Amino acid sequence: MSHPNWNKIDQFSESFPIYDCVYLDILGYKERVAEYFGNQYNLFGRINRALEKAEVVFTLTAPLLDTSELSIEIISDSIIIFQPVKQHGLAKLLLHAAILTALLNCEGLFLRGGIARGKHCRRKTEQGFNFLASQALQKAYALEQKANFARILVEPEIVTDLAPEEKGLIVRENNEFILHFANHVINREANNSNYVHAEMTELLSSIKNQSDEKIKAKHRWLLDYYHWTITQNPKWDALKFTEFAPPSRGFSFLT
Repeated sequence: MSHPNWNKIDQFSESFPIYDCVYLDILGYKERVAEYFGNQYNLFGRINRALEKAEVVFTLTAPLLDTSELSIEIISDSIIIFQPVKQHGLAKLLLHAAILTALLNCEGLFLRGGIARGKHCRRKTEQGFNFLASQALQKAYALEQKANFARILVEPEIVTDLAPEEKGLIVRENNEFILHFANHVINREANNSNYVHAEMTELLSSIKNQSDEKIKAKHRWLLDYYHWTITQNPKWDALKFTEFAPPSRGFSFLT
């Protein structure tokens, strides 16, 4: 505007909190929505069931971790988790994201995503509308766009800030870092072998029957990741899963 006082609104000084953000994209969402409105697939019911189970599992797994400042928003095909950066670490954010990802996979909802850190602002306008500006969300979204497969990439800045006891929540894939969620599908005590074998068999069948090469590659990555997780736990009999054995993708734990 030409009015001399118009741009004085930009003469402001404000400090912004730093937040961590998990941005998750539901793959194949268009087809799931069509099935939902055709009364063939209860999209809301399955997401709600996964959220309910996630709360139970999180409470049992990490009862001392406070989730009061952790928020989850579901908007169309996007699931967004925010948490302010504080001294208590990243465990609750990463653990919650891993559990939810695993449970949604079991509902047939595969996710691709990113986890990043940045300045964040959420407030209400004088009219009561929500305003959100978040560099953390922008960076997490950019990582999601690079993820390609059903994996959640983690920015290196977050990895370098991990406490030693939190490093088990991240896996390296060659030069990239990914959220390690498979151990919430593949039980550490190896007491759900039949269930895991059935899930992996279903994935392998979908790969063989799928004509879309991009979808086939996404399912193949997930199957390879599951198989690698099994081979890393001596309590599992990896020989029972040799039919799923892939070429090495370069997975490794952080040291």
